[in-house]
Amino acid sequence: MSWWLNCSIIYRGNMAEVVPRARTTIAVLSDIHFPFEDPDALRLARQIVQDANPDIVCLNGDITDFFGISRFPVPPIRRMQFASEISYARDALAKLKSSFAPDAQWIYIEGNHELRMKSFLWRRAPELAGLIGVETELQLEAQGIVYLRERDEPAARYEFAAPQLRVGKLYIQHGTNIRIGSATINVARSVFLRLLKPMLIGHWHRKDIYTQTDYEGTTSGCWVQGCLCKPRPHWDTGRIWGQGMSIVFATEEHFEVDVIDFIGQPRKRTLMALWRGNRYEERMGGRRW
Repeated sequence: MSWWLNCSIIYRGNMAEVVPRARTTIAVLSDIHFPFEDPDALRLARQIVQDANPDIVCLNGDITDFFGISRFPVPPIRRMQFASEISYARDALAKLKSSFAPDAQWIYIEGNHELRMKSFLWRRAPELAGLIGVETELQLEAQGIVYLRERDEPAARYEFAAPQLRVGKLYIQHGTNIRIGSATINVARSVFLRLLKPMLIGHWHRKDIYTQTDYEGTTSGCWVQGCLCKPRPHWDTGRIWGQGMSIVFATEEHFEVDVIDFIGQPRKRTLMALWRGNRYEERMGGRRW
């Protein structure tokens, strides 16, 4: 691990374990869904990440949409332009890293949209599944981004099936395969009651927080953060997704999770966030980030 970081990182299969040497800062971004990112949300996120000056940036799944190979109905032109979608995502990742935190260690956790690539190859071209994939097509190794992928087969008791980042007692994963109902009111509470371990997830495109203190006085919980993609899905016109990100602080003994909401202000046509006593604001309607 690079000497300038306030931590060391140990990679064990599909898990990266962060061992803080001093106070370690981790910026967590999820559900960008290139090429459907929200430029306003990314500009706001960049302000916060640059102020946080993180040691690690965790891309917590669904960073690329892989829309052109979705099993759901897709406009035919999008399927024919899939190569352009991948090229766009590759360039966007390079821009993301260079403009947000070029000196941080970047870790990319596989989400359900990245899994579209594997699923497509397994169904349509199994002979190529071992030759190409998310890592090769997005050129992650060349960009200095570590990719953590889901297991293809069941895991042993003391292994983990889901790709994840562990920071002390806190686990960070996309959250796809933690099976709870789609109508769940408080996702964070439901996830915590299933796992009984502190965890930060994305996937749900909303903010939820649940904390609980046990009989001995130990506090634990679960945190769910918002997305950074365009907030109105075309397949559910009655829904507006919640946008946001997280900053995690960790020492050898403790961690702290700041889940940051991005709040739209329609009258001012701005997107706003509050974090650590600072107000961040971006004009809405921009086409670039």
